[in-house]
Amino acid sequence: MTLISLLFVLMLEHFFKISAVLENEYKSHNWFPKWRLWISSKFQQDWFHDWAGIAIILGGPVLLLYLLDGADSGFFFWIFQLVLTLLVLVYCLGPIDQNEHLREYFEAVEQEDLQSAYRHVEDYFDLKTDQPMPEDLATLGRTVTRLILSQSNFSFFAVLMYFILLGPAGALLYRLTGTFEFTEREDKDSHFMVKLSQMRMILDWLPARLTGFLYTMAGDFTGAMSKLNKYLMDTEQQNKQLLEEVGMGALGIQSNICENILEENKQALDLVYRSVVVLIVFIAVMTVFGWLS
Repeated sequence: MTLISLLFVLMLEHFFKISAVLENEYKSHNWFPKWRLWISSKFQQDWFHDWAGIAIILGGPVLLLYLLDGADSGFFFWIFQLVLTLLVLVYCLGPIDQNEHLREYFEAVEQEDLQSAYRHVEDYFDLKTDQPMPEDLATLGRTVTRLILSQSNFSFFAVLMYFILLGPAGALLYRLTGTFEFTEREDKDSHFMVKLSQMRMILDWLPARLTGFLYTMAGDFTGAMSKLNKYLMDTEQQNKQLLEEVGMGALGIQSNICENILEENKQALDLVYRSVVVLIVFIAVMTVFGWLS
């Protein structure tokens, strides 16, 4: 079912741009803050403001999905599981068609409008919380290249890898952990923020390295592998740095200056798409040999 589900989702994305269509209309995570507040109102004890609280808040939806997905009673339940899996994957995956999100940014770059270019990517890439506005287009272009390489793991590859390892419940756990963390950023008195950041780094450790390996297979193997070896067994969980450095190595970029912004950004997108193909091939091979259901 793993391969079938992934192929279905990719076909929906390729032919119907399902992520772009559903992103604004139905893929809302607004229910999660309400769920978090409701659960928090039921537990006023100090022990709740720790790992136990995180486990309860995340565990409710994940456990419900696990129980629904665990039914195994014939063909109709198999169809139900397939539909449920497709819905969960579409919900958990970030926008696969990044070109649509970057289209206006590309137009602004062509017009050499720095402020407009930055405005079109700041929300999507969450730059507001991480970085100041770059001083020039070349700096912004390099930042966008790096973010394409790192954000693709969060929005796509890590979700698929946890789906492969743990099923739909694993994909939902990864996505809701990110949603929980982003929700807590707005609360200056949050008891959970530090622990959620730690949890996200732990969850990203394995997918970041596997995504880095996909980049090496889809790009310049020699240039990427030397970077990957540097971070492969790193215990400090420098996941974002790994993805960016390995991706840059796979693209064969050595200069510190982004000389051709549009070409470099689009090459980064192409690397991500080629890496998706490599991942699907690996999944198909594992399915043929019976390593995946």
